[in-house]
Amino acid sequence: MPKTEPVPTAAPEVFPDTIGGCLAELAKVRALKEKAETKVAPLAEREAALRDHLLNTFKKDDLNGAKGSGLAIAIVTTKQPKVADWDAFFAFAKRKGNDDLVNRAVNSAAWRARVEEGKPVPGVETFQNVSLRVSASK
Repeated sequence: MPKTEPVPTAAPEVFPDTIGGCLAELAKVRALKEKAETKVAPLAEREAALRDHLLNTFKKDDLNGAKGSGLAIAIVTTKQPKVADWDAFFAFAKRKGNDDLVNRAVNSAAWRARVEEGKPVPGVETFQNVSLRVSASK
């Protein structure tokens, strides 16, 4: 039986005392994660292919569900929005009481492009988002 390493918990109680120790631990966790992802990716692809195959088979055979092997599956059909006329949609959404139809987020790439062109976007402020970029050193 192959030896397996224990998987570290998401939030250990104790971290290494030094930056170097934290970097070593982070490198180890990243390597374990990458190894796990290489095993999971083909499974996710196979699962997606099986789901597509089942949907196509169900449509062809006029089925809406099945049970077996400890699973129960059913076709679920829901209506989803697709904007056909953006002008009409935004005119309606601007009316009082319809603002919940629009996600309130700024497209960062479009905002950044305008700012870099020297065209400030009214009503938008900036803040400093601090994150940690981790990359392999050479």
